[in-house]
Amino acid sequence: MTQTRVVAPALALLLLVITGHGHIAQAQEELEGQLLLGMVLDPQEFFDLVNLDSCASLTPASSGFYFESGQTTGISMPRCTLGGTCLCRDLQECSGGGCMAVYPCTVGGGVVHEECLAVTNCTQQPFDTTIQVDVECNRQNLTDRSSTELDEFGAKWKAALAEDCNIGRVCRYFGDDSSSITVQDYNTFTTTILNAAQASPLQTCAAGGDFRFNRCTVVSVEVVGDSTSSATTTTTTTTTTTVTSTTTTTTMSTTTVVSTVFTTTTTTSTTTTTTTTTTTTTTTTTTTTTTTTTTTTTTTTTTTTTTTTTTTTTTTTTTTTTTTTTTTTTTTTTTTTTTTTTTTTTTTTTTTTTTTTTTTTTTTTTTTTTTTTTTTTTTTTTTTTVLHHSSTTTTTTTTTTTTTTTTTTTTTTTTTTTTTTTTTTTTTTTTTTTTTTTTTTTTTTTTTTTTTTTQPDSTSCFDAFYSCQGQDLFAQSLESYATCVLAAGHHSNPAIVSLALCLVGCDGITDESTLPQVRQYYFCLTSCAFSTADLDCSETLTSTTTTTTTITTTTTMTTTTTTTTTTTTPMFETSLSVQPGLLKWSGGVLAGNDIIYCLPFNAESILLIDTATDTIDNTTMTGLTGSGKWTGGVLASNGLIYGAPFYDTAVLIIDPDTNTYDRTTMNSVDVYNAYLNLVEAPNGLLYGVPGIGGDVLIVDPSTNTADTVTISGLASGFPWSQGVLVGDLVFGMPLNSDAVLVINTTANTADTTSIAGVRVNGGWHGGAVGADGNVYAIPYNADHALVIDPVALTADTTSYAGLGSAKSKWSVGVLGDDDKVYGIPAEAGAVLVIDPVTGSVDTTTIGSFPAGASWYGAVKVANGDIYCIPDSADFVLVIHT
Repeated sequence: MTQTRVVAPALALLLLVITGHGHIAQAQEELEGQLLLGMVLDPQEFFDLVNLDSCASLTPASSGFYFESGQTTGISMPRCTLGGTCLCRDLQECSGGGCMAVYPCTVGGGVVHEECLAVTNCTQQPFDTTIQVDVECNRQNLTDRSSTELDEFGAKWKAALAEDCNIGRVCRYFGDDSSSITVQDYNTFTTTILNAAQASPLQTCAAGGDFRFNRCTVVSVEVVGDSTSSATTTTTTTTTTTVTSTTTTTTMSTTTVVSTVFTTTTTTSTTTTTTTTTTTTTTTTTTTTTTTTTTTTTTTTTTTTTTTTTTTTTTTTTTTTTTTTTTTTTTTTTTTTTTTTTTTTTTTTTTTTTTTTTTTTTTTTTTTTTTTTTTTTTTTTTTTTVLHHSSTTTTTTTTTTTTTTTTTTTTTTTTTTTTTTTTTTTTTTTTTTTTTTTTTTTTTTTTTTTTTTTQPDSTSCFDAFYSCQGQDLFAQSLESYATCVLAAGHHSNPAIVSLALCLVGCDGITDESTLPQVRQYYFCLTSCAFSTADLDCSETLTSTTTTTTTITTTTTMTTTTTTTTTTTTPMFETSLSVQPGLLKWSGGVLAGNDIIYCLPFNAESILLIDTATDTIDNTTMTGLTGSGKWTGGVLASNGLIYGAPFYDTAVLIIDPDTNTYDRTTMNSVDVYNAYLNLVEAPNGLLYGVPGIGGDVLIVDPSTNTADTVTISGLASGFPWSQGVLVGDLVFGMPLNSDAVLVINTTANTADTTSIAGVRVNGGWHGGAVGADGNVYAIPYNADHALVIDPVALTADTTSYAGLGSAKSKWSVGVLGDDDKVYGIPAEAGAVLVIDPVTGSVDTTTIGSFPAGASWYGAVKVANGDIYCIPDSADFVLVIHT
């Protein structure tokens, strides 16, 4: 944005008039909305003007200050560390680079401008969640400390949050000084935090034994003062036929306000002599204090009574079409006496949606016929308690009436509640009672099914791919062969990428190549063309023959089954939008400041996702030109993020503290190795599994050097994709390899034989370590998940099968807080959920995403949410676990 500096508003108006703009009113109109800057201020002048007590609140205004970054001296504005000031900045004098210059600013016409900021004292936000902290102090008990000493205690408490517990935003915690610390006893104090989730890092830190400050060690941290809410539904149905009936009803309601309790009790006694009384009452009371509700209830009741002596049925059906022939013959002879089946099924589903309105209607109908004598006694007792003093008032009314009355009362109540939902709960209750007397049942079933499916262009597909070998033979280039194959029209856009990656792995031939080498080369070309084709290039032949014979003799059987199933499933959000485009970002890394840094693949900026405020920023870190640059990274122990180079020659280095990047320090990596992620081993080195090339990338963060020689000479052509770290072993997920790659980071060796026999072209992409310690490889083209035992070095390919033959289904895996493994969708349209506890998979609950929406990489944050990095999707997918 071009700024007009040194020009004050009045002077600007004058210049406009002088240069021919006419009247001052017209000049003012010309300047309306423009940002006008004064002379640059030195830091002391600025601080004298704003007169801050501590941290500052910065808000857009029509006059204030403009901050220009990239200066050698000036001021800096890190986040405020005081409790309740996460939205404020700590303005400080700055030198040595990375500073900001300050200018006084106004906006023409008095319009509010987002870059002209008013600077005011920050107001601390109070927190409602209280924690109790137990400490062991070796010199001075908490009860013996003065206010000044507690101020020092609080300052060192906040410093320990950052240094010992690695908490990025200590502004989420109070306890800065004595004013926000309440001493309970000699070794216990309480303070407040943003919410209960912020207590978890403190508990983990205390459990490690390294949480120490001011000669005290934190022993435990607990949240105190939880609150609960409840909902009650009551349904009552009464039917009475009698000569004499006595009914007594007592209703008590209690209302509590501060320290005053009002209790009203009403007792009604009715003695009635009647001929017939029928009363039906249905009452539904719903109290909702929750953020979920969309309810669908379906009830089906079927009762069937059949008495049959003898039935003989013979059915023969023959159906023939051009693709399917089915012949079924069924002969049944049954002798049955008295069969009664009653089935009642009730299914209630509550599904989360955003902003749902629920209406509940209650109808009560009472019909009473009364004869002879009715005696009604009503007693009302009111008790009032104020400050532990009570007074009681009792009123009794008795009425005797002899009459004959028919009364019908109908009451309808409608309640509307608006809620916001985050969770789906499904409850199914089924009760089945069957009584059967059966004698001699014989059933014979023979089924023969033959199905042949041929895609219309399979022959042309076959001819095209083999004829394209001639193109390569004469042109002697992969490009000409690829161009010929693509011209046949059997590859979608994603399949084109897979074809290119596969062809690069085919070993070339020369004039001196042997006949077996030439055959292998052309077999590789054709194999790539067929394995990646996904349009009209498949053949299916199915033949099934089933013969079943059942003979059953049963006499009188009664079965009662009641099943209740409750399932809570995670849901998702799609509210964080990004610009449209293909292959934008690939992988993300969570830093200590609660920001996820997304690595640019084709995008020219690093995407910043602030998980504390749920906001995104793709303008702070820009200028990263090129395509196919980086895919995935890791936060190293030195606090820097390292991005794995795909087709870029540099390891990308990101400094989260300054939001700057470096793509020049390590700028000599072979572009054809194509690394898909990095993991940090216990020895402090970062390891990248090779994609196209055969050299393992080893990065030393202490020296910022890259090594591709120590572990080299492995297979090429994308045999493996991402690496998963377990202990000191890195497991490379087999994409097109027969074996899992195992890298021993202690010995710096590679093993491709221990876990073998798992090959599927384009099989598995990413993976995650489950709660049981096994590695779950996420299926990309494979129809099953791969479970790797990192101790026994074995692989399981059968436990999680039946996931379909579609290509490019899921990209990476993440372990949720619910101990389920989540597969992030590439082109599947839904999230894969693997439950190791039940041994089940789910591909429908979290899904129905738009066609073409894909994500590559995902990060789980402290509250259990999983943020999925937008690849071709135009929004960040957030999964709640």
